[in-house]
Amino acid sequence: MKTIFGIIAVLLVTISSNCQNSLTRKVSVSGFTGDTVIMYIDNMDLQGELPKPRNSNDEIVGIYGFKLSSEEGLLKLVTEIFSEKELQGLISSNSFIRTVCLPNGKILSVSFGFFENEPDVCLSKLEELSSIIKEEFTLQIEFEEEIESDGYIRYSYKLARELSKFIE
Repeated sequence: MKTIFGIIAVLLVTISSNCQNSLTRKVSVSGFTGDTVIMYIDNMDLQGELPKPRNSNDEIVGIYGFKLSSEEGLLKLVTEIFSEKELQGLISSNSFIRTVCLPNGKILSVSFGFFENEPDVCLSKLEELSSIIKEEFTLQIEFEEEIESDGYIRYSYKLARELSKFIE
């Protein structure tokens, strides 16, 4: 009997660890533009309101700017993963990448969004891209002042716009 419970426990751990990279589909309507937004979210725990980095007075620290560690590297990666037809779908759907990261630039979450229409791309390719971005890229963040307590930073990258310029 103990052996059966042990096997079940191992299977559950294996199944849950294999599912960590799966993306959750969420459809909503933008309150700002009225557009339909289709999101593929990789970490539901990092959605909603998150604590922000704060200074010694417990005030939210402002951000001067963001820069991806290698924008050209990201665009090259996208063109290697997706077919020409899929790339055109990413552009026509006005795709974007939404990240959540720590103040040190480590990317914890990579989700994908599309406006109005969903491109015909393989979900496993989005999962692969999400994993590689988290492993190989960082976000360089310029803060207005010293950070005393960590928090999370959200950053959106307009993939469709940059991709259309890159492949021209």
